[in-house]
Amino acid sequence: MNPAGGGAEFPAGGQAWDADESDAAMAVIAHGLLNSVSAIQMGAYALRESWAQMTDEQRDQVLGIVADQAAHVRGILQDMIRGLPSDVIRALNGLERRPEEPMG
Repeated sequence: MNPAGGGAEFPAGGQAWDADESDAAMAVIAHGLLNSVSAIQMGAYALRESWAQMTDEQRDQVLGIVADQAAHVRGILQDMIRGLPSDVIRALNGLERRPEEPMG
């Protein structure tokens, strides 16, 4: 999105999208994310419910799908944050690298 406000800019062209095009683009992005998240969710469900009945090959196949879809979601989200101000990106990167606190 254009940090100065208004419509989003094309990455290479400088042409601004109007509101309808921006809404349509967001709908397409959301649809792609939902598809990937659904695949991740179904993979996790299949592993949880059928782990003992699955062969090693089947588990590896499901885990491969989950990993591929997670990488796809991460790539989309990384693309989406590229237009944010640099201080926001630095803050987000700091959150990503923060070690997990022990549960307790």
